[in-house]
Amino acid sequence: MRRISTQDLTSYAALIVACVALYVGWDQSRIYRAQQHADVFPVVELSSQYVTQTTAEGDSVRVLLFSARNEGVGPAFIGQGAWEIAGKNITHAAEIKNLFPSGLSSIDEYQGQIGNYLLGAGEEKIIWQVTWPNNPETQPIIQRFMDDFWQMKFDICYCSLYERCWVSTYNASHPRPGRVESCPIGN
Repeated sequence: MRRISTQDLTSYAALIVACVALYVGWDQSRIYRAQQHADVFPVVELSSQYVTQTTAEGDSVRVLLFSARNEGVGPAFIGQGAWEIAGKNITHAAEIKNLFPSGLSSIDEYQGQIGNYLLGAGEEKIIWQVTWPNNPETQPIIQRFMDDFWQMKFDICYCSLYERCWVSTYNASHPRPGRVESCPIGN
């Protein structure tokens, strides 16, 4: 039987140390990569506001605002949004006006993009805002539109700097964004 020399023991010890160093290096790079992704993690929230305001002239108006806000720490590359109100697909905010009940017209309206833009950390983008006169004649008409608006479906897909993608859903019972492979690019 062959005796193990000190040179053999040193070689085996060096091999074990090299394997441990390789594992530690791999583990550290995995942790570093996760930290890099966490440093630029976007979280896009969809929200709406529906308020009564008084204009400078003293008139009462109803304002409806729908927006996307990046509550994360990195930029969000917004891909395509999917918006449906009263069973009708909306591809541009200008199309919402076609869903107003007859007799309802806006005083002021802003139409933003549904998708394909960059949203920096802490930034908010108005997707759609409308102002209506608030009086006894318009209130029931506005309410008819709002009944459909509150039941809408709106999904927005966005990606991080490292091309990890998620979908945020408006009025979701589980508001945490869901992970997806990629975001489709809209027109």
